[in-house]
Amino acid sequence: MCYYNGQKVTRVEYIRLKQLEKAVANYDFLNRDLQIGFDYSENAVLKKTSDADFDIVKMEWGFLPKKWFGQAIDTRAKAGRFRRGFPNLFGKMEPGITTLNATAEELLFPGKIYRDAALERRCLVLSTGFFE
Repeated sequence: MCYYNGQKVTRVEYIRLKQLEKAVANYDFLNRDLQIGFDYSENAVLKKTSDADFDIVKMEWGFLPKKWFGQAIDTRAKAGRFRRGFPNLFGKMEPGITTLNATAEELLFPGKIYRDAALERRCLVLSTGFFE
């Protein structure tokens, strides 16, 4: 594929990148050859802290909506119930919900669980390769 590409990095940006490189050298979660989405394991993610800055944080792979059955999914136990299912008040097992894949239509249609995240809650997942 033919294209033109330009990359311009100022001296200040270069120094900042080098400092970041030194800072991440101590992160043990950055050295993994392969991760499986269904394991919901921790991944290194760049999370925006302001318009000009970000932090490298650990986040679990997978999508969780802000609310489910009217409640916030704000604990690991609630996330587990969302993903694996749970017995309801009558003892019947409610199935878990898998949200590892979304199509373009699911991202932006009103009422879809991915909409708010696609528009407001973004991050950058660090990767050296991605296979589906």
